[in-house]
Amino acid sequence: MTKMKKRVFISYSYQDKEFVEWLQDKLKDFDIEFWYDQAEIGVGESIKEKVNEGLNSSSAFILVLSHSSKNSEWVKYEMNSALLLNAIKKGISILPIKIDDSEVPADLSGYLYADFSKDKDKGLELLRKSLLKTKIRLSPSYKPCKVLNPIILPDESYKPIKNCVLSPINPIND
Repeated sequence: MTKMKKRVFISYSYQDKEFVEWLQDKLKDFDIEFWYDQAEIGVGESIKEKVNEGLNSSSAFILVLSHSSKNSEWVKYEMNSALLLNAIKKGISILPIKIDDSEVPADLSGYLYADFSKDKDKGLELLRKSLLKTKIRLSPSYKPCKVLNPIILPDESYKPIKNCVLSPINPIND
C-alpha cells in the first residue's frame, strides 16, 4: 500500500520564483508533495477552479510573504480562499513565511510566521516542525477501496487504482 503524503499549496508572487524553487527542493527532502501552479495548471484551464481544487486537496497553505506578493492580486485571492476554507472546514493549516522585510497582512496578524529573511535554515526548521503537525487531508476525489479477497499477486498483474486508498475490510460492519 502506498503511504499517503502531506500535500501543501504554495502561494507566491512570480517575482519570488527563485526562492520558491529553493523551497520546493527542501520540501521534497521532507517527503512532502506540493501544489505548484506551473505544474498543476495547463493552458486553457480555469485558474480559479484549479486553485480551489489545489486548496481542497492540501493539508497546508504556505503563503510566501514579500513586497512582491503583497501587491499580487492572485496571492490575495489564494490567501482569502485559504482563510475562508479554514474558517468553514478548519481543515487547512495556514503557514505564512516571510522572505523579506515586508509587513504581514492584517488578515494574517493572528498567525505566527516563519522568518526566512534573516536565516533560511531557522525559517525552514520552523516550517518543518509546523508541517509535521499538520494532518493529512484527503482529496475530494478520494475513494476508499475494499479488498474482498486479499491475495498476493505477481508484480506484473498489480495495477494501482487512480484516486483510491486501500482500506481493510471490517467483516462485521461491511
